[in-house]
Amino acid sequence: MIEDHYGSPYEFEFMHIELGHNHSGGVAGYVENGGGGSDSTIDWLMVHEMIHSFWHSFTSTSWLAEGTANHGALRIHHEIFGRDPDPYLRDRRNFPLPSRIDAEGYDALLVNTDDDYAAAAHLGDVFMIDLYFLMGRDQFDQAYRDLYQRKAAEGSVDERDVARAFIRHCPEAQKCDMWEMFVDRMDNSFYFLFNLFLCQYAALSIFAVLLALLLASILIILRRSTG
Repeated sequence: MIEDHYGSPYEFEFMHIELGHNHSGGVAGYVENGGGGSDSTIDWLMVHEMIHSFWHSFTSTSWLAEGTANHGALRIHHEIFGRDPDPYLRDRRNFPLPSRIDAEGYDALLVNTDDDYAAAAHLGDVFMIDLYFLMGRDQFDQAYRDLYQRKAAEGSVDERDVARAFIRHCPEAQKCDMWEMFVDRMDNSFYFLFNLFLCQYAALSIFAVLLALLLASILIILRRSTG
């Protein structure tokens, strides 16, 4: 099911899984699951770490690593049991946040999470969910597969790769909203600000060109009529 989710086969012949550890983790070809908690939590954690094994070391950005693993695990875990994940995903913004970022809320800057696993896991997860509901499930899944396949081809991805993949599949009417979301969460980097500017003023630019063509046509007609 994870392979179906990413539209790509696992790159290793098998995945080595060990249970009973006092911690959990997933790297290339290998997963450790510490368990603990309810059966549902254990199942979700297993999928989460298996997704880490799929993506293994694809980015040094913790929110992106944890966001992809959390979102994928939540979606797949619900789908395994035949449940619609959307109601649970909508409720994620109501979950308590780590105290360090509680005052900023779920719109806190993602770039400030690299030294804080809990913040990265929460904020990266919700950022993916916000993209999911902004775009719609089918478009999100296409972008998610594109991002994974870029990682498989290039070895790693970064925030700009995330933006390119999701903007490419975003419905036209939501593209400016998506660029604004990236600006708000990515510390207003020039790349995201510039693309938001282009998006917001594209319609105005088209209008200006059409107006100029109209005025030019009127001038040509007037010259001919008086010529």
